[in-house]
Amino acid sequence: MSRSGKPLLLESIAILDGVPQRIELHQGRVDRSRRELLHLQSSLDLLTLIDVPEDHRIGLVKCRILYDVEAHSVGFSHYQPREHKGIAIVQTDIDYSYKFADREIFSDLEAKAQDRAIIIVRDGFVTDSTYANLVFFNGELWVTPDTPLLNGVMRQWLLGQGAIVERRIAINDLGSYQSVKLINALRSLVLPPIPLNDIIHL
Repeated sequence: MSRSGKPLLLESIAILDGVPQRIELHQGRVDRSRRELLHLQSSLDLLTLIDVPEDHRIGLVKCRILYDVEAHSVGFSHYQPREHKGIAIVQTDIDYSYKFADREIFSDLEAKAQDRAIIIVRDGFVTDSTYANLVFFNGELWVTPDTPLLNGVMRQWLLGQGAIVERRIAINDLGSYQSVKLINALRSLVLPPIPLNDIIHL
């Protein structure tokens, strides 16, 4: 809990060869979160906070910013995407409209799923995974649910590029799709898909 009385917020930004990626979308989310949760009209300028260390200027790096009224910490780490074997579906009423630093609800689910990618279903409709948005392949198109828990930066960017489309996906619709990818600020469509033929229900 921060001194504002609200949980700290988190922004994870991809740094590629020393250059922040899709920074305008990250800036928009930070400003919107501070405005709606903390009633602040001022902007927390992300570019002034991001000073990439010399040993993190090659390859893909994760910049992790904790903030509320002000920035509390800015950290950098070399990024290695998670690998998953199979799918775990969980039906829950989780609400994650803002990107909070406290992710205990998701950590508990991940511990139960072990190395499986989690598909979160709420009110009968597919939403997100625990740390990423979802895109499903139907043989022709990559489709993202129009009911995400959090409208992630990569999701927004891919929709704007026309690389994915948005549709309502009910849990019973999953049989219409061949595979799924997990996307977030550091995970793009280039990562390999996960087949939808090994599914368990938590």
